[in-house]
Amino acid sequence: MIINPRGPSGSGKTVLMRRFVDECGFKLIREVHVEGRRQPLFYEYEHPALDRPVFLLGHYNTPCAGADTINNFGTLFDLIEEKNREGHVLVEGLLMSVECNRMLKIVEGGADLRSFLINIPLQECLDSIMLRRRAKNPDAPMVNPKNTTGKHRLSIRYADKLEEGGATVFRGNRDECFEAMKAALFDA
Repeated sequence: MIINPRGPSGSGKTVLMRRFVDECGFKLIREVHVEGRRQPLFYEYEHPALDRPVFLLGHYNTPCAGADTINNFGTLFDLIEEKNREGHVLVEGLLMSVECNRMLKIVEGGADLRSFLINIPLQECLDSIMLRRRAKNPDAPMVNPKNTTGKHRLSIRYADKLEEGGATVFRGNRDECFEAMKAALFDA
């Protein structure tokens, strides 16, 4: 199964994924590093309720994390397919939220994709981005809402497209997505 939270910048994808791993009792088995990359490419976990390993793609050592830390889309999608054959995959990122064609090809190949659209108001996303920026630099300029507005619309449209293509899509706030992710992985 592929668990894929989606949403625009500031929607809480990375926070949701960190919470999911922390609160669900996953045990870290290893961090996988590759040559030429400082941070892990992915993490491998186990859980007593699951008979297969769980792979969290990207690294989570910075505030902006996840699949967006894998610079090559080809590498990312190859990794999704490879790790899906070996176990369950947890993958999120802004770029993933506005992409669906490669994910649909993976679904066509038989993957069980569960997408979770974090459906929160645009202003809440913008406020979250500003908080993150101001934590880095108290004098950071205000966010230009144009880019986030576009990504907000695209993430909704692409979630619809994934659903039309055979993926399971859940829409809800962060807490609802968290509970739905738990149910999908542990009650399947």
